[in-house]
Amino acid sequence: MLITWPSWHQVPKDVKGNAWGEVTRKFTYPEGVDMEKCCEWAMHVASCAFRNFKSMLARDFLKKKKKSPCQKYTMVKEHVWEEFCRMRTTTEAEAKSAKVSALAKQNKDPHHLGMIGYVRHKARWRAEEQARHAAGIPDPYEDVDVRAKEFMYARVPKKLKLGATKYNEPQYEELEKALV
Repeated sequence: MLITWPSWHQVPKDVKGNAWGEVTRKFTYPEGVDMEKCCEWAMHVASCAFRNFKSMLARDFLKKKKKSPCQKYTMVKEHVWEEFCRMRTTTEAEAKSAKVSALAKQNKDPHHLGMIGYVRHKARWRAEEQARHAAGIPDPYEDVDVRAKEFMYARVPKKLKLGATKYNEPQYEELEKALV
């Protein structure tokens, strides 16, 4: 896998096929599983890993002006690393990086949900609400709008025990008091 491919979409199909072949060689799937869905998910995971690896190389080796990563990551050859550095230090690449960085800094209320965001957590939140209801624990957000409730759930970095939460940012403590 070459780190000089701009994105996962530019990775040739035969290389993606080799990656899927390695997955099927290492993992055994149960009978009746939709292998197309499994392949789709494996390719999604591979694309995230590819992007994250390139980001880590740029952050930890290129921007911090450390030595080459070729000794630590033997699959990265020296000539490929030099090409990667050239690609990441063009004026266009640096302008794009600055633009994305500035955009990320505008987010004053980051969530703690990771890459999957709100959609995949909604079912878990509903199950937790039902568990609290079944246990007789009052829901502090009972009369709160669903959108505001999910906003607060997404900013809970730590759960202490069922129903008790702690926020790292003091403004969320105040917001919760105002909502409840």
